Amino acid sequence: MDRNAKSARDVASIIISSSLSITARIITLAVLARLLQPDDFGLVAFSIAVQTLFSLVAQLDIRDSLIQLKSINVKHIKLSFSILLVSSLFWYGILYLSSNEIAKTVNMNDLPKNLKLAGLLIILDAVLVPIEALLIRSGHIREIAKNNSHSYIFGFMVTGCVAASIYPHSLALVLAWLAMGIFRLGSGIVAIFRNFQSVRSSMIDIEQSSYESASDILRFAILGTGNRFLTTSAKQVDTLIVGSLLGSVPLGLYSRAYALAITPVNTLLVLVGRSVIFPRLSRLQQSPSDFDYFVSRALTMSAYLMLPLTAYLAVCAKDVIGLLFGPGWGATIFPFQCLLVGLSISFFQNTLSAVGRALARQSTLLRLNALCTSLIAACVYLGSLISQIDGASIGFLVASVLNSIISASVLSNITSMSSLDIIGSVRRPATLGLLTALIVYTCREILTLFHFNNLFTLIIIPFFLLALYSSAVLLLPRKILDTWERNVLIRTLLPAEKILIFKFLLDRLRSSDGNTSNSHF
Repeated sequence: MDRNAKSARDVASIIISSSLSITARIITLAVLARLLQPDDFGLVAFSIAVQTLFSLVAQLDIRDSLIQLKSINVKHIKLSFSILLVSSLFWYGILYLSSNEIAKTVNMNDLPKNLKLAGLLIILDAVLVPIEALLIRSGHIREIAKNNSHSYIFGFMVTGCVAASIYPHSLALVLAWLAMGIFRLGSGIVAIFRNFQSVRSSMIDIEQSSYESASDILRFAILGTGNRFLTTSAKQVDTLIVGSLLGSVPLGLYSRAYALAITPVNTLLVLVGRSVIFPRLSRLQQSPSDFDYFVSRALTMSAYLMLPLTAYLAVCAKDVIGLLFGPGWGATIFPFQCLLVGLSISFFQNTLSAVGRALARQSTLLRLNALCTSLIAACVYLGSLISQIDGASIGFLVASVLNSIISASVLSNITSMSSLDIIGSVRRPATLGLLTALIVYTCREILTLFHFNNLFTLIIIPFFLLALYSSAVLLLPRKILDTWERNVLIRTLLPAEKILIFKFLLDRLRSSDGNTSNSHF
């Protein structure tokens, strides 16, 4: 199988496995919203936001260094584990000692014990870094996608629901985060041993001093860590600001809306960027035309993953919140819509981040990330002062739009793509997203007239969309989809080939395009 076909297969694998993860996350959100109070969610959201920033500093961007190196050896891996273990213990100690002062600053009395427990994730996440890097280098990206799904289901979902039902407190939710981290680490170790031969063959035996090995894996320690810190800060700064200004209860409402909105982003967009786009771009640096083509397709794929789904969820937000969270969470509907749209267009930043890291443009990314984080902080801060969590959500959306425009402009500057090329890459997915929003809105209004409940509305509309879009593809496959889109769709539907409707659709797609091997992704 050539690299293009393999990349398409990896994307399809992530889409399929992520569907399971998204379902599990939605079920978990629904259960926990009925067991815990907004105050509990606010405390945990703030704790995880702080822990995440400490984790990034502790990891020293070693993961990307291991992926980008042309060749690695056993010494690289051993040194990585040693450095990460020492670094994570050091930063956990800092967080542990400063937890009381952080709590006093934001006036959250129960925060210290949540921070101390959540801080253990710093160590777990750091140890996982070389393991995931080895799996990616040896071509086992699907193992990572599978591990992420399973760790959420058997770690977070099961532990969180059981613990919260026995002990309805914020610590039960932190315990679920820890269980997920432990399960991910254990699954990663099992995956290494299960694929030991191919993992070992991805390393070479060369004589190299410890100093040279350390220089290799720490070459992005300053700029890379700064970039990742700022990128993640852009995702956490709104949580920190809302919590500091408005308190744990408004933060709990905001964090639930954010958690639901970011679920498809984390399980689809981030994983594709980290496990497929970045590794592939790192190996195309010497071929500018292939590099630019892949960037274009990465934008297209990311937009297809996010925009139609965003349109459906945003229009049906009232039904989604009512069904999942139940009564008492109506204040999260408008924030959910704003956050969902803002997060869905983050594929521009996600793609730019992969391109910049692949081209070693760390200083460019550092300046951009600082600007984007500052924009989010300023807009969310002003919005919070003006109109509580609704204002914070509007501020986040405005900042996201500005950041996407800036990211597209920078992407044009560091590649050979023009602004028109970038717009052209997302034109078809954007059109599909707008069409989906129009269809969903019309269907929802009709169903509302007949007083159908939330569950029926949320189920029947996707089936109608599936039937409508499948019919369009069956009738006009060449006009609806280009060759690349047909090939990616074929690879995505292959696991469901035994289902009659999908088998019929696959046969139609194959007959419209005799060659499915040249997917260019």
